[in-house]
Amino acid sequence: MMTNALSKYLYRPTTSAVTESASLTQDFLRRKLACGLTVLVLFAAILPPASAQDAMPQAHVLAEADQSEWLDGFMPFALASGDIAGKQVVVVKDGDVLLAKGYGHTDIAAGVPMDPERTMMRIGSTSKLFTRTSVMQLVEQGRIDLDADIRRYLDFPLNNPSGTPITMLDLMNHEGGFEGGLKDVLSTDTNGLMSNEDYLKAHVRPQLYALGTVPAYSNYGAALAGYIVARVSGEPYEAHVQDHILTPLRMTRTSFHQPLPPQFQDMVAKGYATASSVPGAFEQVITRPAGSGTATGADMARFMLAILRNGQLDGQQILAPETARQMLSRSRDARPGFAAQLCCQSRMPREVTPCSSMGLV
Repeated sequence: MMTNALSKYLYRPTTSAVTESASLTQDFLRRKLACGLTVLVLFAAILPPASAQDAMPQAHVLAEADQSEWLDGFMPFALASGDIAGKQVVVVKDGDVLLAKGYGHTDIAAGVPMDPERTMMRIGSTSKLFTRTSVMQLVEQGRIDLDADIRRYLDFPLNNPSGTPITMLDLMNHEGGFEGGLKDVLSTDTNGLMSNEDYLKAHVRPQLYALGTVPAYSNYGAALAGYIVARVSGEPYEAHVQDHILTPLRMTRTSFHQPLPPQFQDMVAKGYATASSVPGAFEQVITRPAGSGTATGADMARFMLAILRNGQLDGQQILAPETARQMLSRSRDARPGFAAQLCCQSRMPREVTPCSSMGLV
């Protein structure tokens, strides 16, 4: 079944592919014209003539049925072989949701199926996308400067022996040089959960690397960015995300509050290390801007669409178009050995890797 579904659109040369190749070749040649006529002739020789392009089969348009057929064959096998309780898959294509399906269970013992419209899941570091978006909202309001020393926004000193100013852009690109660490970051105790502010002040990370020289994934940097959002906006981080992103986009089953508000308690998936194990307690992230989000796949698709549509969805604008385009452009060249991630860079780069157990790419 998988082979039949895939063969429609994976293994045929298509007119659109040839057109794209020709376009890329022309762009390459324009930029490399100094290489001379030999290069031009070489590329011209390897492109098929127009008549051959016209004779090629038309590209198969990816449809919901294609995705559904493939996923229905693959996902049950993947869950069973990986001992995984459940999975949500949402596919966005051409500015709309192509498919939204759930596989497996949110509660194995009770037999509750996974539902991308209703089941809320922890989204982990994909939460950083909301922190980045919040930062950029304040940037376009002129309240945060990406290139300014972040000490102007903080009320406690950082461990920065070089004295070189650390900027918001350094934080967004994980180039602050801070030591990483997970000590005291996660908790299942719902009583007296430490605030992000208290954590940052009690666990000031040493700067191990000279600023901007070594990209090192930093939850501490993301937590600092979220703390700055709270200080500059005058709103708690969770409230800012709710009021300026979730509510406008009608993401009605997404929350950054911990514990979850009462209305969401029966919607959140149980946390299984493996499907054959006993589910664990709801894990809370102290550094909330780095990973405290809980959402449905359907809600995350709405957020994705807003970013892809230049900051707007259904008439609601969470970012100005020019700000959204800035987020989708490079801020700096990616350094060797560090994969550029959507959730790791302001002015988001073209390489996008999965950041969530929800399979959002």
